[in-house]
Amino acid sequence: MELRFGNTINRRDLAEIEALTGAKINESWTKSLENEVTNFHDAAKPTLTKVFHQLWAELKSYYPDDITADMVAHNDLYGVNLILGEDNSLVGIIDFSDIGMADIYCELKDTFLMGQHTMQSSIEEYQRLSGLEINPGLVLIWAQLTEMRKLWKHKSKRDISKKAARYVKEWYPDEDWSEL
Repeated sequence: MELRFGNTINRRDLAEIEALTGAKINESWTKSLENEVTNFHDAAKPTLTKVFHQLWAELKSYYPDDITADMVAHNDLYGVNLILGEDNSLVGIIDFSDIGMADIYCELKDTFLMGQHTMQSSIEEYQRLSGLEINPGLVLIWAQLTEMRKLWKHKSKRDISKKAARYVKEWYPDEDWSEL
């Protein structure tokens, strides 16, 4: 089996990966994600809780069945893990410590935070390699959920929370974010 960027994985391939790595791969994220969403509540941050749950409902509308991790993903695609050439073209990716199964939109979420051009270039390259159509709006939803989750999970890590708060305030300027 050859694993390349954009390859989707079928059940037979999952079994082969599990046999090679000894890892148990959960094909469907829905149950574990819903458990996290159910527990996502912060009485001190009612606006964050409300917006997160609204966004989760919107995300679920894109997935009529399950959110399925159907491809091998880097899971940490952001600036420090990307090697750029002199012309700012991508020439390499490093740090594969978070590699695992993912949905393509979850994989591309960090490209949104690197700017519109980076996200669009990543989507175009993925579409070229895979032949699949990518919805940029779904990439944005995954990015927003991820940043909101950082505000909830990383309360003690000030640098993570500060950056995530800035993004959330930009995305939802009409909400009262005094809790952040």
